[in-house]
Amino acid sequence: MFSSLTQSQKSSDPCLPRAGGGLWVTAWSLLLLTMACAEWVAPIDPGSPGCLTDADCEAQTRCHQGLCLVQSANCSLNGRLEVGEECDDGNGLDTDGCTSDCMLARCGDGFAREDLGDLDPGYEACDDGNDVNTDGCSNSCLSARCGDGYLRNDLGPEAEGYEACDDGNSDDSDQCTNRCRLARCGDGVLSDGEACDDGNLDPLDACTDLCQLARCGDGLNRG
Repeated sequence: MFSSLTQSQKSSDPCLPRAGGGLWVTAWSLLLLTMACAEWVAPIDPGSPGCLTDADCEAQTRCHQGLCLVQSANCSLNGRLEVGEECDDGNGLDTDGCTSDCMLARCGDGFAREDLGDLDPGYEACDDGNDVNTDGCSNSCLSARCGDGYLRNDLGPEAEGYEACDDGNSDDSDQCTNRCRLARCGDGVLSDGEACDDGNLDPLDACTDLCQLARCGDGLNRG
């Protein structure tokens, strides 16, 4: 059983309707289902169970004064935290810790925070408002970089930042270089399967165009 509201809870709750003369309507839970409130909207189902915490309520609802209610937007930007607001810093900026909708800033809200340094918790280098890890801004609101383990697919081969591969490591001798290019003979990086790689494809020097050491009998006349 959920406990009933105290008189102090009732008197401080702007969402509970009152009858004339200051008397509380005894069937307040039913009236909440049919009356609109500036900060809270009651669920349509009159049989909705009571609650003690938000965990007792379904998704998109919160526990308020013993009922699971849908919270609607309410943002006065007066610098005072009121019902329906997660925060209220009194300004209309979307790039600090509290947005102009009185919601706490979060990675993915589409607004890159400008009030934090790159070592501060919650820092955002970018925020594109999506949950795609393969564009220029990751889901952790960090700028995409070669070696982060996410293969960018939003750029063409000639664009700065293009990645042909990204294996998320710093091993320059595997099949994906530290420049996020597929390893190939002649790239100057000694990779698996290469005996040498001098950065060119001259077949007549000490390292052939197949990245093998020149030797007598390889069929290449070095004069």
